[in-house]
Parts: sequence; structure tokens; C-alpha cells
Amino acid sequence: TRCAMCGGSLGGGRAVEEIRLGEHRIEVILPARRCLACGATFTDGGTALRVDLEVAARLPEWGIACGAAFRLARKALGLRGADAAALLDVDAATISRWETGKVPVDRAALAALSAVAAERLGGSEATLDRLRGLQSASVRKRLRLDLTG
Repeated sequence: TRCAMCGGSLGGGRAVEEIRLGEHRIEVILPARRCLACGATFTDGGTALRVDLEVAARLPEWGIACGAAFRLARKALGLRGADAAALLDVDAATISRWETGKVPVDRAALAALSAVAAERLGGSEATLDRLRGLQSASVRKRLRLDLTG
């Protein structure tokens, strides 16, 4: 493979990306290809999407619960503000107030988005499906759960 900038040969390497979330700084080390001639660094486009999901999945364990963190998690999941509001059963204006720092982020809401991100990395959508099920207008009144096998 050749460098898109100068046509030189590409070798293995890594790139360092810094993500700023309010006062927090997260250093992410990514696999990359580096041009041996000009030094340009290239990362796979899918890696960028994965980085945001990886960070979103770890926000609660890192204790980061600011508006920028909520926005990163929401966007990593591909949710519009209105979609996140519907899933979390809050007003869309509440999402905006969380993300702009006008009011503190609801930690349970951030934990829910973080769980969805973690599951998506593992190939599951269980929490997202549950949230969507709870937002459904037609809830059945009679259900059956058979645990006999």
C-alpha cells in the first residue's frame, strides 16, 4: 500500500489521539500505518468509530459524567438528541441541557448509554432493545413466562 500524500511506502506504527471531554483528557493509542517517506500517519476509518464506542463504554468506570461525555456516547451510538430523549424518557431539551452543562448529566442515563456502547462492541443490542421496548406505546396487559424448560 502507498501513501496517499506522497506515494511512499507505508509501514506499521501507531497513532496517538487525544479526546477532550470537559476537563478530562483521554489519550487513545491506535494502530496506524506510517509513511516511511513523509511521515504521514493513516488510521482505518472503522477504528475511529470503534474508539468512540470504546471510550463511551468506559465513561462510568472512569467516573466521567459531564455533558461532553454524554454527547460523545450519544453520537458514538448514532443517536440524535431526540432519539436519545425518547429512549431515556426525558424531554429533548433535557438532553441539550445535559450536553451544554446547564444541568448535571443524569448518571443513570449516561450509564444506560455506556451499557449500550459496551454491548455493541460485543455484538449485542440487548440494552438498546430493552430501552426501545419500554418506550413502546402498546404494552401487553397479559404476559406469560414459563420457566419449566
